[in-house]
Amino acid sequence: MEIYYKTDSRKVRYREYWRITNGQLFPFLIAAVMKTLGVPLDFKSAMPHIDKLLPLEARDVDPAIQSDITPLIERVRGLGAEFHRLYSIPMLTKATGLGLAFVSEDRKTLPQILYSRGRGGGRTFAINSFSCVSKLPDARLIVTSDQPRRFDPAPWVDPVSMPNAPVELVYARHTERLKSLIGPPPIALLSPESLDAFILELNNRELDHKISRGLAVPMTEDEVLRLRAQVGA
Repeated sequence: MEIYYKTDSRKVRYREYWRITNGQLFPFLIAAVMKTLGVPLDFKSAMPHIDKLLPLEARDVDPAIQSDITPLIERVRGLGAEFHRLYSIPMLTKATGLGLAFVSEDRKTLPQILYSRGRGGGRTFAINSFSCVSKLPDARLIVTSDQPRRFDPAPWVDPVSMPNAPVELVYARHTERLKSLIGPPPIALLSPESLDAFILELNNRELDHKISRGLAVPMTEDEVLRLRAQVGA
């Protein structure tokens, strides 16, 4: 059985709650009071610790998902990136989670799309996020993303958030950031094996940091089985 983690809301920092609630005063005050009182909130999160990639072929996924991801793949390819891997992300919800990994032409950046599709509130939804990540020789990560920052970054992450920006702008901004670096250039991802290892590192390194903060705590076997039963997994 995979190991899943949930968020311990009591370990969320006040400034993180401010960002999570999008600066809305009333929701922030509720969360802040609950934190102060030590009362846990249900974040409904189930974060897997991934030990190995679960590769997929596009033909193996639902046709509706194929229709969603094919233009996404072509759009990132249009930036000069090479498509590397489609993989499954384990989820304890009725949604399907996928990762679409690419590598830049100079092989120093991993552009990646995280995609999920499911049903909720009587309708079908599809969500995707785009980020570019490069690793420096000292293990620091340069990250440029189209997602707003919620949690404080780990000390080894240098993030730039461009909420809702198109992939073209995110990719261009990341390229500019690499050009302005002072010091050794990012590590080149020269082989399929090194790319796969980097994808695993990205999926687990942030989770490991949250675990070290006490922010992510293991779900019990009963909690996992209960969620699986709810979604018929």
